[in-house]
Amino acid sequence: MRLIHQESMFVENLKWKEPKRIKLKRRCEMKRVKLFLMVMMVSLVFVSGAIGDPTLEEYVEYCQEQIVEREDELREVYSAKEMELIISTLSLTYVSSEEREKMLRESCKWALAKNLALAKETNLPKFVNSANLIKITQMQNKAFKEAFNYDDVDLSLFNGTPLTNTPRWGPNFYFCGRWARDAQWYGYLKVKEKDLREIAKIWDYSFEELAEKIQKLQLINEAHIASERSQGKNPPAGTTILFTSCSQAPEWKNMPHHKLSLGRFGFSQNGMFYPDAANWNSFSSRGVIFKCEGYSTPTFLINPFLQAASDGILSLSHVSKFFYSDCYKGSSIACKRDIFHRPELGLNPKEIKLKARLEAESKKAWFGIEVKVLEEGENKGRLLVTKVFEESPAKQTGIREGDIVCRFAGYYPDYTTRGKDIVKSLPHEAIENLEAGIKRIAEGRIEKTVILRKNEQKDKLIVIPAENLSVELKLKKDVPPGSF
Repeated sequence: MRLIHQESMFVENLKWKEPKRIKLKRRCEMKRVKLFLMVMMVSLVFVSGAIGDPTLEEYVEYCQEQIVEREDELREVYSAKEMELIISTLSLTYVSSEEREKMLRESCKWALAKNLALAKETNLPKFVNSANLIKITQMQNKAFKEAFNYDDVDLSLFNGTPLTNTPRWGPNFYFCGRWARDAQWYGYLKVKEKDLREIAKIWDYSFEELAEKIQKLQLINEAHIASERSQGKNPPAGTTILFTSCSQAPEWKNMPHHKLSLGRFGFSQNGMFYPDAANWNSFSSRGVIFKCEGYSTPTFLINPFLQAASDGILSLSHVSKFFYSDCYKGSSIACKRDIFHRPELGLNPKEIKLKARLEAESKKAWFGIEVKVLEEGENKGRLLVTKVFEESPAKQTGIREGDIVCRFAGYYPDYTTRGKDIVKSLPHEAIENLEAGIKRIAEGRIEKTVILRKNEQKDKLIVIPAENLSVELKLKKDVPPGSF
């Protein structure tokens, strides 16, 4: 069941009236205590080995509540159409306890298969010797191969991170943290591939593009259950065993190390298999001893679209109600907030404002006249129309060459305000008053215009009503030089 009906109803309710939204927000507050208790119960149950998770219905409802609570924040990133897509795909991002168990198992299988592939590709002794250990272990222990039958691992789905050459660790090095995350990322992809392909189709992404964007969020790091247990039986297979350097030397202080647990069969680190299960909680490097800090279990339960649009800090706000974890709280987000935003599906408010501003900056309100400032006589300071462009707003208004502009859209070209005084304007101020009047017309704040039309018999004042005035928005490059 994918709750399509429930989600479609929620899409319709995006246009709620304010009282309904206030009511839902109050309901959200009432549920916080219930969700907090669920946090504690789920964390304790999960760590003990019996997985207890929110149901699909609870997950979808929680995400819907987050959308309502963070609507303003989300709409800074997503368009209305994208908001509908997020809601319609909520159930596809859900991870059940059964799916999580499969993901953890697939993570272990990938680590073994990738180890064998590295041995074949590089022929390096460290990978070759480790690959031989895998083969020996599966021959001696049938349960090992039954638990992690890596024959069906598809490295074309995700082939891991290229080996790195580093000054400290030397050539062809696979970082420990990256190794564990890569294995768990494959587990997520393998199990959720069908759902992710459906999401990609809905969002008009390729599967590879969507997967790459989700991976950049580092969701494996951010959504997990941290356990402080550093002694006793091996951590569950697929979990990450955490270590910290005990050395106070600057180059070693607080340096982390990670192992991927293979349960009772050992662990995997830096691209290699170690069947020494008894030493799952010990590690040293170049004489430096590391302290085991416990292990973490990825929940994989996080909505990438909601998480990406967070305020720039991964606060785990979308999983903390279900799973307690503060190990990574405060870490910087690894990608832009709008990583999933597709402008072709609609612009978000920020882009709409930017587009409007750019369009405004690239265009100019144009009336369609050329003028000169009269410098003598009784009409000194006023504007003489020297040219009227064909098919321009000025032409349609009835303005002719030779007309004298006494007042334009509420502005008097021959007067200006300096301080508290109204004084005769200078030539450049007369032009500025004309431009201000044209801008006022473009903004819809129009007042009447008065034209003095001179003839041989009698001068005539012509009043042009505000409703008859208009301007044309032209690209600045298309405005004839010297015209207004």
